[in-house]
Amino acid sequence: MTEKYTNISVYPENLKSRKYGFLFSAWPYGILRLMLCFVFLGSGFVKLMDLMAFAVLIGDFGLIPESFTFPAAMLLSMAEVLVGAALVFDVRGSLGAMAGLVLFFMMVLGYGIFMGFDMDCGCFGPSIGKTDLFSSLELSFVRDTMLLIGILTLYMWRRLTARSPVHIKNALSFPPLERNTR
Repeated sequence: MTEKYTNISVYPENLKSRKYGFLFSAWPYGILRLMLCFVFLGSGFVKLMDLMAFAVLIGDFGLIPESFTFPAAMLLSMAEVLVGAALVFDVRGSLGAMAGLVLFFMMVLGYGIFMGFDMDCGCFGPSIGKTDLFSSLELSFVRDTMLLIGILTLYMWRRLTARSPVHIKNALSFPPLERNTR
């Protein structure tokens, strides 16, 4: 009983067995993390390419004054790109920022659904030629729920494997420094 454990994991030893080995390897975590990154990077870049159209979509929700729609469009788009880029390198805090953005988007979509808005959500930039626009808000809410489930899965994976993200200065160093473990 005098042994000290430096890397204690939460899950029982039998989960580390060959049967569950792949689930607790770095591959599923990395694949899911990169999928979330590309969703945020893609939607952020598309919105940055046409900020005026995205500002009009933000104004259509009626939540902020008209004079703040363009700065809000710029900030939201840049935040999506920055959070997506930070999660590529698994920087500490990026997953929490992504969860915060998704929850914010879900609140705005929920407001739009509650108010009965018949409009495009603007999640992936302005859309052209959508026919069933009201279901777009509902489908976007379901899509954001799936993103949130992916984020929570990454949090659980980190907890179960006792893996922690890298600090920003370690992510930007070259050559990369060792990953932190709990």
